[in-house]
Amino acid sequence: MVAYFAKIVQKKLQNTRHKSIYNVFGGDFKVKIREIMTEDVVYVDKDEDLTHVIDLMKKHNITKIPVVENKKIVGIITDRMISYKLGSIRSRMISTSRLHASSVTKKNISTVEPDMDVRKIFTDIGIKNVEILPVIDKEDELCGVVTKADLLDLVDDKKTRVKEVMNKNIVTIFPDDRIIHARRLMLDKNVSRLPVVNPENRK
Repeated sequence: MVAYFAKIVQKKLQNTRHKSIYNVFGGDFKVKIREIMTEDVVYVDKDEDLTHVIDLMKKHNITKIPVVENKKIVGIITDRMISYKLGSIRSRMISTSRLHASSVTKKNISTVEPDMDVRKIFTDIGIKNVEILPVIDKEDELCGVVTKADLLDLVDDKKTRVKEVMNKNIVTIFPDDRIIHARRLMLDKNVSRLPVVNPENRK
């Protein structure tokens, strides 16, 4: 999704005399973070066990989740980070209930505040670096998040065709491939989804 958004932005920049992200969508792009952020946030404490984290992700159908300590943001967890961790401990037969959220937490993350302009995401953080942006209040406590979907809602583009923004270099698997192979592909290629194709297309 973020790749699609980035390509839309790039296309708009190429088709306008304004070479600034502020002018891509019209006006000065003074939309505030609070206007697009998701307030109903699912999060975990850093001391929660990994089994609970995985259950939450499944229950809410999410792939990224903020991690807090005393209500203050300390990082995020992604499904890829969990997969990598579980793969590395597989041979040691360690139960996920014995692992804490902190063991798979990415700590060096960017944050934004509710009253900031959305432009900050583009100028200071960079659209390619957006996975999930925690929104913090004046007490540095988590009060929301900005996701790729939230940013995509800003795009008002009815002329761009799918073929103009689609990714042609996709990584695929076959129905009879082993799960461990799929996992390795996802980690090596830095992807979170793998299309499963007909075995007849195997070369």
